[in-house]
Amino acid sequence: MEETAANRVRELREARGWSQSVLAETVGLSRQSVFAIETGRALPAVDIALRLAKALDCPVEGLAAAYRASRELRTPPAWC
Repeated sequence: MEETAANRVRELREARGWSQSVLAETVGLSRQSVFAIETGRALPAVDIALRLAKALDCPVEGLAAAYRASRELRTPPAWC
């Protein structure tokens, strides 16, 4: 199974022992927004992705690549 950015955010947050609320406060989001990002229901804007990467001490390129991969999996083929 390919790792998605949503799973990566959750994995990095949990590795720090942070709750969704702690991450949300750290990056200036609501807990509900963090939940939506972690479940793949929301794609963060560039500024939010940068703040997430900084807070989680992860290169933003790693998150961006995972988001692209997860979006490609949900995008129907052009012929549909």
